[in-house]
Amino acid sequence: MKGACRLCLRAGQAACLRVLGAYTYSMKVRFAGRSVRVRLDDLETDMLLRRLPLELALSWPTGGWSVRLEPERRGVTAQGGALVIGLAEHLSTLLDPLQEGVSLEGFAGELKIRIEKDFSPQYLA
Repeated sequence: MKGACRLCLRAGQAACLRVLGAYTYSMKVRFAGRSVRVRLDDLETDMLLRRLPLELALSWPTGGWSVRLEPERRGVTAQGGALVIGLAEHLSTLLDPLQEGVSLEGFAGELKIRIEKDFSPQYLA
């Protein structure tokens, strides 16, 4: 289809939603105690390969929260409900087809972070 990138075509879109500023991600985020687990599908992993950031956010009238993966940034930062995870030091391991994911720490070990690839069985062949 004309006007659609490979990622959007695979997602069944007629036009490139990233260009339109409306691309939504389905990465799964779980908060538990002092840990965060992020699971990425194949399209999101491809976005990181292209060095494009990923963000998942939930907003409500008095605030909200978000998780942002930055492929060219280092370290973990937070402000309010926004967590930013820099992947520059871990991206090659995360993108390695033989690796399931990477583990990081933030805030002097106070926060444990696990980022995993969550591909459907058809991508594991």
